[in-house]
Amino acid sequence: MLPGRRGGQWKATAGWDQPRPVTTPGADELEAMFLMPSVDPESRAESDGLTDWSDPSSWTAGRPVREPKQPDARQAALDLLIAAGPAGTGASAMERDLKDTFGTRRPVIQRWLKEWADSGEIARVGEGSKARYVHCRHLPEA
Repeated sequence: MLPGRRGGQWKATAGWDQPRPVTTPGADELEAMFLMPSVDPESRAESDGLTDWSDPSSWTAGRPVREPKQPDARQAALDLLIAAGPAGTGASAMERDLKDTFGTRRPVIQRWLKEWADSGEIARVGEGSKARYVHCRHLPEA
């Protein structure tokens, strides 16, 4: 029987424990591997003409970088803050109100709240889990 053969079948692991010389690709082969395009942009199915292949910062993994814009949900969230009055409301309560209608989740709502607080449109009252957000219409005049 030949080495590496077992019962007439080739043993795929034959010689796995035998030392082999280390081979390093030559300079030409390394350059060819480095310069080889991984994907031809013209043959990509998701190529929508929006990707600038000369600018790596515009490359994506084929999925949106951020969630789609939700102007109706954003306006509804702002309306909830106004309707809450001087007592304000929290992010969890807003999520409960917006989730069924718009599918809006808490991280998105928290980002909106931060943007509005940074712009001065709302104020954050309290800390941690007791934080409430009050629209500037309902804040006492300073």
